[in-house]
Amino acid sequence: MEASTSPNLSQLANFDKPTTTPALHKSERHPGNVGLGFGAALVWCSRDAHARSEVLSFLLIIFFLGGAARIISVIQFGFPVELYTFLGVVELILSPILWWVALRTLSETTTRNVQKARIMSYLSFLFWAFFSSYVVHILDETLLNGGFVRWIADNFWPTYHVRMFFWFNAAFIGAIAITNVLFDTLGGHWVILPLIFVAGFVTHVFTVHLYWTIRLNTYSPGLVTSLLYVVIFYLLIRYGLCGHLITGADFAIGTAVGIATVGLFLTVGPTVLFPRLMRRRH
Repeated sequence: MEASTSPNLSQLANFDKPTTTPALHKSERHPGNVGLGFGAALVWCSRDAHARSEVLSFLLIIFFLGGAARIISVIQFGFPVELYTFLGVVELILSPILWWVALRTLSETTTRNVQKARIMSYLSFLFWAFFSSYVVHILDETLLNGGFVRWIADNFWPTYHVRMFFWFNAAFIGAIAITNVLFDTLGGHWVILPLIFVAGFVTHVFTVHLYWTIRLNTYSPGLVTSLLYVVIFYLLIRYGLCGHLITGADFAIGTAVGIATVGLFLTVGPTVLFPRLMRRRH
């Protein structure tokens, strides 16, 4: 009897099992791990595309070349599984689109940063110009018409003296400098702080220097240089508020608070409030 040459059941059971080796396992898992790391790198770059633009560009180039390699394989060896063909088309189409979006985003971000820097520099210039005007204003109050100390003592507050004048202005110089530095450092809504002082001193121009010069018919030391505050406030309105460098809400808050606090204090403090308090003490 001839031996049977047909496969037995154990051979049939193992017929469809693929032959596997450690190298095959490695070649299957390695691309998956690479793809996972590549995707994680893209996500990492997208979180700060402006700072990581060079890395993002490099990754997108690699992404495009991967699609090109798939298409070259199709040309040389024919179409593989439909999924790989689809992935190759996606890589070729999607990578230029992502690159274009990234470049446009970077361009818009750069434009916004440049505009923000210009806004900050212009407003900062005006606020430091206000600080400088205040220093010049103090010199005016010290030198002209006998000085602001003598003018206040003769008309409102007899016990007012140079030491009070010095510490009062030193405190304001320090406060204005601090608010300017805070705005230079933080920007945004911190513009309210220097606006408070500008609005307050502009109020002081009209309610003290101009009003009492007319009322007493004598020059109030500091009147001429105090007009610099008005010029700066006009520039803040004309180019800051109307030019949308300062929001309407921030400007309104800063101006209202400045008039109600600094402006009111400078108006009634040396002319009404402190003289009455000193008279009651004596």
